[in-house]
Amino acid sequence: MSANQHYDVIIIGSGAGGGTLAYRLAPSGKKILLLERGDFVPREKQNWDSRAVVGEGRYNNVEP
Repeated sequence: MSANQHYDVIIIGSGAGGGTLAYRLAPSGKKILLLERGDFVPREKQNWDSRAVVGEGRYNNVEP
């Protein structure tokens, strides 16, 4: 990727809002850049378990 790359849409974060927006815009033909902080979330059974994610705070961190 060159430093002067052009994108039609830049989405910051792939949470509920950013992920939904990226999903809806994907078939539009626009050049989309999706920026995310951190590393990839591993594919584990607990990632799909709402009790582990929400109830146990599986992905909570100390950052504001």
